[in-house]
Amino acid sequence: MPELFPVELQDKFNQASFSYKIGDTAIESEVEVGMPKRRQRYTQAIDEVSGSIDLEIDDWTILETWYKTTLFGGVSTFYYNHPLTQVQEVYRFRTPPTLSPLGGRYFRVRFQWINIP
Repeated sequence: MPELFPVELQDKFNQASFSYKIGDTAIESEVEVGMPKRRQRYTQAIDEVSGSIDLEIDDWTILETWYKTTLFGGVSTFYYNHPLTQVQEVYRFRTPPTLSPLGGRYFRVRFQWINIP
């Protein structure tokens, strides 16, 4: 069962950092003559999402505990509203979150997730 994204944290990605990549279901093979052969390998694509949210240093503790404990180091899945449609979908971390300072007590956290079909 997917977990819930912490309600204490910003629930939408920062617009300037958002990126969405549609998953590829095809494979391409070289042939002796002519264009490469392309065929479908999978029926369901795995889309990739990346972006960031801003938070205060106290909120980092919430995120870090959720990631390390609730999601078992990013292994478990979680619900988050799709950044384009705002429909709740299931995601999993592709890489651990990264933190960078904005100034004072404010930080930016960057995420890379995959959308679980």
